[in-house]
Amino acid sequence: MDGYAIWRVVFVGLMIAISAFVLEAWLQPRGYSAEFIRTVLLQTLVTAQWFYMLNCRVTDGFSLSKGLLANKVQKAQQAGQAHTGGRGDGN
Repeated sequence: MDGYAIWRVVFVGLMIAISAFVLEAWLQPRGYSAEFIRTVLLQTLVTAQWFYMLNCRVTDGFSLSKGLLANKVQKAQQAGQAHTGGRGDGN
């Protein structure tokens, strides 16, 4: 990994962790149960990491574009299924 990738991982990790701590600090005084807070924090962490995973696909631009749904392998598989009538056996 180059220096930019390391910096990006550290920066995003800190942003996700800080947001989780702020969310917990905001929920606790409002009387929510510990179980509810843990559930919300877990879902927040999973969602943040999911968005980061999508964002990692492109390092030099904005990743939420038409290219996000472009998967050449999947398109080739779909073309193969269309050619074989969806049977997958070629007959």
